Amino acid sequence: MLEPKAFSLKDFWPVNEVAEDGTLGAKKCSGWLYSVDGIDTSFFTDQKINQLHNLWRTAFHFEAGEEIQIIYRKRVHFSDWVESQLENSLLSENKYGRQLLLSKLASELSEMSEDLPQVSSQKIIVCYWSPGNSGRQGGNEKRLLMLSALRAMGLNARVLGKEEVLKEINSSAQSLQKSEDLQNEWPHIEIRPGHLKIDGDVFRSVELTKLPEAETHLGMIEAITSLPYPIDLSIRLKIKQTQPVSKSLEKKRNLLASKRGNKDLQKIESQIRQIDEILRILAENSENIVAIQANVGLRMPESLGVFQSRALGHIVQAAAKMNFCEFEESAIGTFDSYLECIPTFRGKNQKLHTVLSSNAIHFLPFFRPSKGDARPVVTFHTRSGSIYSIDPIDPAVANYNWLVSGTSGAGKSFFVNSLIAQSMSLNPNIFIVDIGGSYNKLTKFLGGKVMGFDIDTGFQMGPFFLAKSDNSKEETIRRQHIFQIFLEMIRFDGKSSSVEIRHLLWEKLTDLFEMKELPRRPISYLIDELSGPRSEEEKKLAMLLEPWGKGSFFAQFLDTDASIPLDQDIMTFDLKGLTEFEDLARVVQLIVCATVWARVRDTKRQRFSWLVLDEVAFSLLKTQSMFVDELVSTLRKYYSGVIIIVQDLEKVTSNLAGSSILQNTHSKAILQQRGDPRNYSQILSLTEVDQMAIDSLQREKGSFSEIYLMRDHDRTILRYEPNKLEYWLSTTSPEDISYLESALSKNSGSFQRKLLQFSKEQRSEVR
Repeated sequence: MLEPKAFSLKDFWPVNEVAEDGTLGAKKCSGWLYSVDGIDTSFFTDQKINQLHNLWRTAFHFEAGEEIQIIYRKRVHFSDWVESQLENSLLSENKYGRQLLLSKLASELSEMSEDLPQVSSQKIIVCYWSPGNSGRQGGNEKRLLMLSALRAMGLNARVLGKEEVLKEINSSAQSLQKSEDLQNEWPHIEIRPGHLKIDGDVFRSVELTKLPEAETHLGMIEAITSLPYPIDLSIRLKIKQTQPVSKSLEKKRNLLASKRGNKDLQKIESQIRQIDEILRILAENSENIVAIQANVGLRMPESLGVFQSRALGHIVQAAAKMNFCEFEESAIGTFDSYLECIPTFRGKNQKLHTVLSSNAIHFLPFFRPSKGDARPVVTFHTRSGSIYSIDPIDPAVANYNWLVSGTSGAGKSFFVNSLIAQSMSLNPNIFIVDIGGSYNKLTKFLGGKVMGFDIDTGFQMGPFFLAKSDNSKEETIRRQHIFQIFLEMIRFDGKSSSVEIRHLLWEKLTDLFEMKELPRRPISYLIDELSGPRSEEEKKLAMLLEPWGKGSFFAQFLDTDASIPLDQDIMTFDLKGLTEFEDLARVVQLIVCATVWARVRDTKRQRFSWLVLDEVAFSLLKTQSMFVDELVSTLRKYYSGVIIIVQDLEKVTSNLAGSSILQNTHSKAILQQRGDPRNYSQILSLTEVDQMAIDSLQREKGSFSEIYLMRDHDRTILRYEPNKLEYWLSTTSPEDISYLESALSKNSGSFQRKLLQFSKEQRSEVR
């Protein structure tokens, strides 16, 4: 019996040298590697798909002898996922029970639409080879021409330097456990008949053996790349000489023409027309002739052999979605398939298929779920398990504002809590105005201050919320906001006062603005100023102000010269204690928001600031649309962003400030909706695909919520699953709150320490 041989991959590497700029030197050719960000077409309409097809068809034009190798590499937390699926089963405790469970899980995985293995990384690497040696200048031109071609296809691409080239080769060559290591070293390869091992991982593969029976289409390759496995897909395209192919086709046409007297005349004529069409295209030089080969590699630990076998079967089945392409396992050529899955390497004895370039582009794996912003300040998982990154202060965006909407219980506050908590690396100021107590625990956990406004406990805050400013612009804004607060006080039955009353109010307030020191009870002072011989307008204004001064019920809270102490960088203003007093709540909301807005302007762009309006935004929209419009349209100037949270999108779209909110919120997070979609779909410019995505959103209380995220032209569905700590920081369930308070009261230490310890001992589930 022959002993197995051990090889190093270096023995099969065709590259002689790698220059510092990444240029690859090989026998009779030069090459370059490019990193490419794929396109997310999940929410493309048919029209956009057709536009992309035309774009790629135009850009994909190369010279004979040139060769392109494309590697799509996906890594998932597969072993961890398998263990998490088995951990609660008693059968997993013995060897035979574990094998039974593994087999069952492998069978079900391809049908699962949720709780899939999370994607740890996805890469698309293009290796371009140009025949001959063009010299330094010619080589640089070739390198940039390929880069231009990729960018002309709408792809974000860049050329890799030497260290990046070696890293990508290392990542594709290694076992799953080592594939993302920074240290570059050749893996240990063990080859037996029908068996290949990479440092302990078993590698198996399938290769394309038959082209589709019918027409191909753009994006069909996603039937394979979207599978929930750690796969390596390799597509190699070799540009062929046109003349030999044309001559061969002409010979075939002449042969068919000579058979026109046979019975199958209709079939022969059809074939002749097809050949004539191809010859016409080649004569116009509008298409390349391309030899294509495709391999899909799958590596897994030996202990997951049952999964590997099922996964290969799923890949073959997925090919049926590619108009019945056929893939077969590479039993003999497994090592060659493995080489094909490593950038710059080349396998032998691979099956080639000849197609036109307009068909070849349909095999290009330039698709991947959107990964969001380049800087991952905040990260969430998508529905498909990939990671989506958000940079709240990305300088490329028009504004930092968010609109979050979803029906009651959809998970809005859970999502916003996570967004804020993950933003703490920015060291932001955070000011939250809320009527549901959804952010109190997070505020305390972050070391901030919660100010509760409650009738029973009492509070004092005056309408003159800020002292005079020496800055004329700021003083003008201050006076206008105070005027708006008083206008809110004298609103009657939801209606604004007359022009005459408003003018009179402004005159009286101007006198107070000019005082060096405010009266201790400024509202009562105004009422006194309106006493004595009075005009009808003065009588009406005095009557409208009386509920707020002169010892009335509301006066104990607002008839004061006191202001809100904004003495913390993280503050939550909890207004749920005022819900039974709508008029008071409305005025307090405006005072708090105006105070916070002044504090944000005063930061002078030194630190980023979040302003969160949870449901308060709806109250302001009803009566103070101009104030909301001012906020959303000018916050970016002050290095700040607002998060507006409402239950129904219809509440925004039906408001005077609605268009301003929609235009000035770069990020829109839409959770499950209720009501008629027609009330918001047109204003949001939703396509049919967008609406279908929103209709498909799911949630499970205490477990997960799905969010349709719209950021300029980017679209994705996030699947937010709060971890243990996030769950207990965000929950407002009375049962949860009672359980949490009881548990924390038994421990000592700071709130942060007690909650961290508690969350370690609990599961993220509704109790």
